[in-house]
Amino acid sequence: MPAVLAALANGGLTAATGSLAIEYAAYGIRVNAISPGRAGQVSDVVDGVLLLESSPGMTGKLLRIDGTPKGQATSRENAG
Repeated sequence: MPAVLAALANGGLTAATGSLAIEYAAYGIRVNAISPGRAGQVSDVVDGVLLLESSPGMTGKLLRIDGTPKGQATSRENAG
């Protein structure tokens, strides 16, 4: 059951991020979210914040940080 609850929460976060990004785009405000996983390190989250900060055209995105080494797909990405 906890996996289902996590999936529901994550889906809500994804939907809210996209909706807020659309709503505030007219004001020049970007809305993104970071979803850190248990395996991620603080430095990974910092890298994610810096990526979002340095990407002025990126909005409405949920950045998942799960400790997967750069260039490797997560199990979710492998599943299709």
